[in-house]
Amino acid sequence: MGMENGMKKEDIYYDRDDVETLHYDDKEEAISEILGMCLDCEGNYPKTLELLHYRRVKISDDPVKKSESIIEDLVEHLDENYRHDEDFTEATEEMKKHSFDFVKKIYDLYVPWSCESFKKEIIDCEKWINENEPKWLIEHTVDQDLIY
Repeated sequence: MGMENGMKKEDIYYDRDDVETLHYDDKEEAISEILGMCLDCEGNYPKTLELLHYRRVKISDDPVKKSESIIEDLVEHLDENYRHDEDFTEATEEMKKHSFDFVKKIYDLYVPWSCESFKKEIIDCEKWINENEPKWLIEHTVDQDLIY
């Protein structure tokens, strides 16, 4: 499954639509595992399987607003701890630029854990089993009425 380490923004994951945590970063492994889970007590497989493709969400925060908030908080902190008079320091354009560069870099490096589905794929279970796990057809049958 390999999802615990080395998260990348471009990673694609696969699972059903009713899960809280995505489990598979390999499509074939996802199909195999999900089909194994949906085997009914009589050994029947569903006719089709709905497999969703997921990708990481894009960060929607505005880095300009976040950088302005950060520099304001930092300058206020510095004034409270190091300023003698009651005047407040205004952030300079240079401070704002460095704050923005910092925030932009963090946004670029940060990999969100949250994902969103972007594609639904209907898997023909019998066809997939024939191509990938033909021995399963000897042990079990496809139930044409089951849809998972």
